[in-house]
Amino acid sequence: MEAFCDEAGSSILYALAKNGVVHGLDPDRQTVYPTDADEETCARKIAYYNFPEVEIEVIEPVRSIAPWHEFLEKHGGSIHHIQFNVDCLAKAVDVMNANDCDIIERGYSMTDPRVEFIFFDTVDKVGYVTEVVNFREFT
Repeated sequence: MEAFCDEAGSSILYALAKNGVVHGLDPDRQTVYPTDADEETCARKIAYYNFPEVEIEVIEPVRSIAPWHEFLEKHGGSIHHIQFNVDCLAKAVDVMNANDCDIIERGYSMTDPRVEFIFFDTVDKVGYVTEVVNFREFT
């Protein structure tokens, strides 16, 4: 975890790393986004913690990207999003649109470029951002 830790201890990942020493919790993998960047030029640093049926992503925004920094300014360090893996992305988008949920960000998975992710602004409705992905369409 040292690669993502700053000495001042101000980053989310640094705090999690310190807890990892105490609780024995180490990330299953770490990366940066975009994947062709390094820690100095990336937009975000990400650590993944995998448990049966749940994956926790700890995301540290590095560059000033509006959705991430706006969320931190308004809500502080808290749950940003919950991801739902859906059978049909188009149907999920229709449901979210019918419920007046605006798209915040859309892109493709770093692990499988066929898989699309979409973040919807659902903070006022449920207290967090909702992410839908379509890994199930390709398994």
